[in-house]
Amino acid sequence: LKILPSIFEFCALEEEEEARWEAQLSRLPGGDALLKAMEQRKAADLPPVAYLVADVRRDAAATNILQNKQVGSPEFEEKTRTFHFSCYSSLATPSNPHPVTYQVCLGVRGTALCNCPDFCNRGGACKHIRAALLYLNALRQQVPTIPLITLPGSEVEARGKQLLDSEHSSDVQSPTHAMARAA
Repeated sequence: LKILPSIFEFCALEEEEEARWEAQLSRLPGGDALLKAMEQRKAADLPPVAYLVADVRRDAAATNILQNKQVGSPEFEEKTRTFHFSCYSSLATPSNPHPVTYQVCLGVRGTALCNCPDFCNRGGACKHIRAALLYLNALRQQVPTIPLITLPGSEVEARGKQLLDSEHSSDVQSPTHAMARAA
């Protein structure tokens, strides 16, 4: 009863502080140009890629998401060879009438995407991607024909896979394109 309101209050304060900072910066000589340059730099950054490295905190959060049944059943899209999952935010509660959900895509070729802030800002395998992988592995015990999906072990390997997939996607839509279409 005290922790969740504190988290939401903290997020609201962070947004207010950033807006206040931008307003102050825009009033300075050259401040608007600086803000515009910062926005362009953010837009020019490479898109995030999924890769699986050891992360005890994210693994534990993924296990909690799975145990709390916050991962929906996957839908397989044959054309892109991608599993699509809906995953509730770990902060979602049963009493929340409009919980935040994230879309996770796991490609059979070892690619993954999530539209959560952690993945969009940092890349790697967020807790939602890890939970979806765990869920799919559990389903494989019942349905052995479900393919094993393994993510790259580094960002460099993931970027190489992304480049190869973009070259092969001229007639088949890649999971990245499927995620953009779903959003």
